[in-house]
Amino acid sequence: MHKWTVVMVVLVLASLAGLAIAQKSADQPPKKNFRQATSGSPMYWDVDLIMRPYVSLLTSHYNLTEEQEKYTRMLLTQRVKRFLSQNERDTRGLFDEYLSYQTNGQLPPPEAAKEFARRAQPLLNVMYKEIIDGNMEWREILNEKQRTKHDRDLQAIDKTFKNFNERLTRWSKGDVQPTDLPTAVSDQPRSIMNPEDAWQYYVRMFIVDYNLDESQQVTAHSVLNELRKEAAAYRQGHKDEFAELDAKYQELTQSDPKTDPVELAEARKKREVLDQKRQRLEGAISVGMFNRLKKKLLTIPRSDQRQTYEARKARLNKVAKVARAEFEARISSQPASSQPVKPTAARNKARKVSRGPKPAKNK
Repeated sequence: MHKWTVVMVVLVLASLAGLAIAQKSADQPPKKNFRQATSGSPMYWDVDLIMRPYVSLLTSHYNLTEEQEKYTRMLLTQRVKRFLSQNERDTRGLFDEYLSYQTNGQLPPPEAAKEFARRAQPLLNVMYKEIIDGNMEWREILNEKQRTKHDRDLQAIDKTFKNFNERLTRWSKGDVQPTDLPTAVSDQPRSIMNPEDAWQYYVRMFIVDYNLDESQQVTAHSVLNELRKEAAAYRQGHKDEFAELDAKYQELTQSDPKTDPVELAEARKKREVLDQKRQRLEGAISVGMFNRLKKKLLTIPRSDQRQTYEARKARLNKVAKVARAEFEARISSQPASSQPVKPTAARNKARKVSRGPKPAKNK
């Protein structure tokens, strides 16, 4: 599994569990068990199977005692259940889309990137809060040597989330850069997929968001197919213009790598000009047809499905607002603080669930 994919998997786990792990160690998970647990679509991953090698990784990384490992597993399980009870649809659906872009070796087009960022940013904030809250609870069982390592890991998590936040902020403006999401085999710039090819992810997430039944899903896919045929007809009618653009892109990507700052700036400018021309040419698809797709899909859910979706989104946005403020405060006060926190109701509940006191620190 490629480095970025592993980091994303661990970040998702961390957001579910609230436990940090250094990116360096994240590059070397227990390979066989981890690959088996994360094969196929994230929509169908068994979280219990993922937690086992993840706890083993934490145990090895921090040299946990048997008692610490037991508590870690308990805390992980508890926080997973609590987090998923509120955020499972969003977490699985968005990560499935993100991983699909990476696996297919293509970036989302600008309008699709905007939609992804709109849905992902609130969840990213909630994930971050979950991670920090869980870390501050978990670190209480660590000894001083383990805490020193944990401090470094917290800074790595802060940095990674800051980078993701910056990328989603760009995506929210339709700014998708060729070097976003390096491929599994190369860090070379990757292509941006056609807008209509990204609609499948929007429809898939729409089905998840509104919990559409089988009949409604058939209707949603029918709408998708109808508009994709229309997009294909548009491309056929403008095939010469698209061919000319593709040839210029090909010429640009096959040119020798630029190292001189002036030549590099010139190459970037040429790329920007081509991107602007493509956006104008594809506007009928990426904006006009995409907006029609969204409007038609919104006629499918029943009133009760709409109400459930709106209530869930309102709750997520409310939590995300608080989480965002905490994220900005923590990032602006780097290096990350790691002062012990006072016991909370959630922590007291965790102790009760564990049916015993927290393990003593490993001295």
